[in-house]
Amino acid sequence: MSAHKALIDVLMADEKELVRFLNDILGTKHNPETAEVKFLSAVLKIEAKLGESGKIPIDDTLRYPDFLFSVDGIMYGVEVQTKYDKIMLYRLLEYELLTLLNYVPKESEYEIELPLPQKVLIQLEKRANIPDYYSMTFINTVTGEKLLQKIPIIKLWEHKTEDLANSDKKLLLPFKIVEYKKRLSRNGKSEKLARNLAKDSWIIHELMTNLLNDAKLSWDIHSKMQKSQHDIMAVYLNEYITADNPARKEVEDMLSNLIKLEIVEIEKPPSLFEMVVAERVEKFKREAEEAKKREAESKKLLAKANEREAEANEREAKAKEREALLKAELDALKERLTY
Repeated sequence: MSAHKALIDVLMADEKELVRFLNDILGTKHNPETAEVKFLSAVLKIEAKLGESGKIPIDDTLRYPDFLFSVDGIMYGVEVQTKYDKIMLYRLLEYELLTLLNYVPKESEYEIELPLPQKVLIQLEKRANIPDYYSMTFINTVTGEKLLQKIPIIKLWEHKTEDLANSDKKLLLPFKIVEYKKRLSRNGKSEKLARNLAKDSWIIHELMTNLLNDAKLSWDIHSKMQKSQHDIMAVYLNEYITADNPARKEVEDMLSNLIKLEIVEIEKPPSLFEMVVAERVEKFKREAEEAKKREAESKKLLAKANEREAEANEREAKAKEREALLKAELDALKERLTY
């Protein structure tokens, strides 16, 4: 599976994570817990629609944008690029217009309402001089009125691995190693490149495992991310890293470890429900132990209080006894003085 296809599969694996990713990239405010997500057909036909009279075909050509979906009724699109495409802006424009024609929300013989879907481009392979946005400006040539649409470009190589793990862009983690593709294809004998690939792959795996253990990734999406990482590395090992590369075995070992780790985890996959239950059981146990400790402390304090009370009663009894003796002695003294 290509990195291009694998990334789309990862984005589609968990609707809540997709919404969080979208909010992070575009600054949207959809609630991941309640948002309604619909995956739309990524096969667009060049045809127009006209009310109840049906469709008027223009031709049978098909277009394949990467990923179309809607959140709470608003359309979005994600395009993934591994290599640079100098006509990408025109492709985006074509996809956008075709999306509108295929998903027109309001139409009649006299009116068509076309809300522009928001697109995002994810550029995986490093290339110089790529801007932060693609821009489209629609101009009314009569009034001069302009409508500007910006399509953000996510340049993956500009994001540190640890920063991705700590953000809602974490779905992009396994694709960080795509930045090695061009350099490995040019110099498959490089020991440094191969060793760094193995090292970075292990760091990515550990970060993804930590996210899984902290319940910040579901098991399903973690599995897809790990499989994507494994498949990309396998391609680089088989197609780019030469047999005489001194660090080839390190990459092979890393690939083997990923397979072993995946098998071990699949035998007993972590369940978020089980983790929550276990956490609550541990919490109840801690609370019960703390309650027992408090009860024991209370008993000790009560025993000490009873002991102090008994000592006070004893002192009071002795004081009364001394008082009685002194009174008796005083009475006897008075009686002698009288005589």
